Amino acid sequence: MDSLLEQQRRYLEEVERLEALMAEEFHERVSSKTPRERLQTEHRVRQLVKQLQERSARAVAMYRDEDGSRAQELAAMSAGGAPMACFQRRYAEVKARYRAHANDTVEPIEAEFKQLKESLRAEVKFSDEEGHGRFLDLNELHLTFLNLKQFDRLDYLPFLSRFDHLFDVPLAKKNAAYRAYLEQLVGYLTNFHERVFPLFDLPGYLAQRDAEFEQRFDAGEFPGWTAGELAEQGGDKDKAKNGGGDGHAGGIDLAGFASSVELESVGLDALKKELERLGLKCGGNLGERAARLFLLRGRQLSDLPASAFAKKHKKAKNAEGMGPAERKELARLEARVYALSERLGEHREATKENVERKMTRTAAELEEEGEAAGEEESESENEDDTPLYNPKNLPLGWDGKPIPYWLYKLQGLNIDYECEICGNHKYRGALAFQRHFQEWRHSHGMRCLAIPNTVHFQNITTFADAKALWERLQAEKKVAEFRPETEEEFEDSQGNIIPRKLYEDLKKQGLL
Repeated sequence: MDSLLEQQRRYLEEVERLEALMAEEFHERVSSKTPRERLQTEHRVRQLVKQLQERSARAVAMYRDEDGSRAQELAAMSAGGAPMACFQRRYAEVKARYRAHANDTVEPIEAEFKQLKESLRAEVKFSDEEGHGRFLDLNELHLTFLNLKQFDRLDYLPFLSRFDHLFDVPLAKKNAAYRAYLEQLVGYLTNFHERVFPLFDLPGYLAQRDAEFEQRFDAGEFPGWTAGELAEQGGDKDKAKNGGGDGHAGGIDLAGFASSVELESVGLDALKKELERLGLKCGGNLGERAARLFLLRGRQLSDLPASAFAKKHKKAKNAEGMGPAERKELARLEARVYALSERLGEHREATKENVERKMTRTAAELEEEGEAAGEEESESENEDDTPLYNPKNLPLGWDGKPIPYWLYKLQGLNIDYECEICGNHKYRGALAFQRHFQEWRHSHGMRCLAIPNTVHFQNITTFADAKALWERLQAEKKVAEFRPETEEEFEDSQGNIIPRKLYEDLKKQGLL
């Protein structure tokens, strides 16, 4: 068995050799011409990083020497003030060991790391829809989305734009099925991010976003879980439990009806909805439903007979019935969706463009396009590798080469755009700035201002401009409204066309 010092030396040598292999892989990444080759190189580097961390952790543990074995071995080397005698003893042990294993084959460490480099040629797996990491494949999640009652039914293309608009879901609908959907969504986005960006510190990024989530949630400012929304949901829940003892049952003012016959004017569907909300029986005809709801006029739910209540069914617990810890974990999943969708914004837009392109092409055209893409990729793999010259660190284009500097300036990638409605968030380039008006961050900011996020507010980034434009639109809408008193026309007995107000005045005076 090797001594601790020899093991420590071996770990340090392996760390240096792993660093050399990583440098070679990074050089291959720079000279790679296709995104697929660069992605495979990054995954190989990731495997090397894991092994380097493992060797480094072992070497550090030996340096810490928590059990004191390393210190004992160092003390034994100079025991009794005779280090030469200790050396002779260790030398004799080494000779005896190699004499006993004289015929054993020793594999040098260079050959071991050569085999390691050859074993790293593992290809990352993507589905056909993902296109080697260029697009998202949310088809299974879209099917789950369609089976949830929390959301309106959307086609796949609108779903790609709105799958992270979770702040629109009421708290009463955030139940166990909703949580399972979020866990599936977070799991896929995390897995796809790790496959597309293998060298990115995703745990560190999520930890940073979790810290921001903790602050915003505790302050009652997290989208969909603000203090006002929680208080509103809680107030509605208490009101439903009390049954509207002040004469109100939800949206129906029972004090305004003298009898159940008058209550029938509300309608069959409205009565059923109110009875279901209060937990009462909702069957029967119009008269029976009105009579059952009218029993609640001036009374509490607890005062009604047991026969008036519907049978209790086992109901899934929603956010209103959860404890504070469960609510926070559910909101944390939503924060993870926001963080990951923001990181994968470019892949999301590329997926939408790809879906739109497929919708306009036939199966034969799509097949020809796939064959052409395969031929281009094989040709690029056969070309000689040449390192890319990118001194200005420009973004790479579709061909894996830096875009021209004039195009970089033309697209405005050197300019940052700030949006006050998004919390003074900055967007790099005009394209990202234009896209953000339909993203969740800007939609939530407009929602907080109680203003609909319509096309009228495109390129509006400040609170003052948004409020001024909203007031102007409201005023124009009011002016354009139809006013029957002045715009509605009547015809008298002689065939004269006169305004409605003048017609009614003349009729009251008996002049018609």
